[in-house]
Amino acid sequence: MGLNSFDEAGAPSHCSEHPYAPSTTSFIMFRKEDVEQSVSTRFEQQVSRYPGHLAIKKRDHTVTYDALNRMANRIARTILSYSGETQQPVALLTKNDALTFAAILGILKAGKIYVPLDSSLSPTRAKFILEDTEAPILLASNENRSLAEVLISADRSLINIEDLGSGWPDENLGLKIPPTTLAHVLYTSGSTGEPKGVVDCHRNILHHVMRVTTLV
Repeated sequence: MGLNSFDEAGAPSHCSEHPYAPSTTSFIMFRKEDVEQSVSTRFEQQVSRYPGHLAIKKRDHTVTYDALNRMANRIARTILSYSGETQQPVALLTKNDALTFAAILGILKAGKIYVPLDSSLSPTRAKFILEDTEAPILLASNENRSLAEVLISADRSLINIEDLGSGWPDENLGLKIPPTTLAHVLYTSGSTGEPKGVVDCHRNILHHVMRVTTLV
C-alpha cells in the first residue's frame, strides 16, 4: 500500500460522496451536519456537553469524557511534534485500556491515519503492516515495549504513551480536519493471500456509528 498509495488514490469513492440515506426503521433520524465533520470534532462536541460523564469504565478505573479528551490532546501534540501536520499513518501497539482510546483519539485529532497493531501479531506480520503503510511513528505502552523495540527502525520513531506527562498543553488543538480525511487502515487476516489494508474516512465512521446507536 504505502503512503504514496493514499496520496494517489485519495479517499475511497464512498468518502467523496455523502452516504447519508433516510432510515426505514425506528432509528432516530440524525442531521446531515452530524457526519459532515471529523471524528475528533464530534467527540469534542460530546465532551463539551457531558464533561463529567463516564467515557470509560473498567474494573480497576474509570475515565470521564473531559479526562479522556485531555489525554488525547497531549498525545496529539506529541505526535505533531514528531511529524508536523502532514497526513501520515501512525501505528498503535497497546492493550485495550483508557490509554488505547486516548491514543486513537490523539492520532485522529492530529489529522493522522490510525493503524492498529494487535499485540498478538507475530513480529513478521506487524513489520509487514508498518512497512506497507510506511508509518513513520509507532505508539506503544510499557506492556508492549519489547515488541515495539523489535519493530522500530532508523526511519521510524517510537513514542511510549505512558511516558507522556503534563508537559504538553491539554486543550483542544482546533485543527480543521475535513470529513473526507482518511481516518484508519484496517488489515485483512491474509488467510487467502497477502493481507490488504482497508481504508475509511471520518465521515463514514461517524455515519456507521450513528446508524447503530441512538443519539442523546
